[in-house]
Amino acid sequence: MHRKQRKKTASFSVHPDKGHLRSSRGFTYLELLLVVSLMGMVMAFTVPRITFEDDLSATGRKLIGSIRALQRMAEVGQKPVKLYLDLDRGTYWAMIVDGQQERRPFDATWASPLSLPEQTRVTEVQIRGVTRTYGVAEFLFFPNGRLDPATIYMTDGSNNVLTLIIDHLTGNVKTLDRRPELARPQPIPDRIKMLLRGASP
Repeated sequence: MHRKQRKKTASFSVHPDKGHLRSSRGFTYLELLLVVSLMGMVMAFTVPRITFEDDLSATGRKLIGSIRALQRMAEVGQKPVKLYLDLDRGTYWAMIVDGQQERRPFDATWASPLSLPEQTRVTEVQIRGVTRTYGVAEFLFFPNGRLDPATIYMTDGSNNVLTLIIDHLTGNVKTLDRRPELARPQPIPDRIKMLLRGASP
């Protein structure tokens, strides 16, 4: 004859002194509640920081993807493409330059302006040596694969910084988590100084 196998179930008992409902594994509901509360407190402190940093880097990656897509669009269509970046509203959009007029790309991605996340903003843009900290900045993508040289500075609600440096020949984008240091002027060698002094009246 086959014996019926009994399923093992957790049994509960009432502690004689404290009156808590206790599992046979040794945890009371109060202890479980305390652990869950502590985990919630830890998450409350760590999650916002992770979210801000992820938003900034994710926005940078998305913008880099857009730059490469517009570069390909100009090459394939053999027409210049212009990228507009509104520093005040935190939006950007693309237009195809067709003679004296501009039109929206057929790609549904650019059907309407794209928005940066609320806590992410562009603080400064340098294009062709011109710096903008407000208003609308614009730079061109040419059919030969080149584009306007540009540096874009971005920040988030935690004052993290992301810098995008765009190479105008290749379209490659270098990223930094800080503002790049300005190149210091090279000192004039002594022999050149002597020549300059001799040339002066």
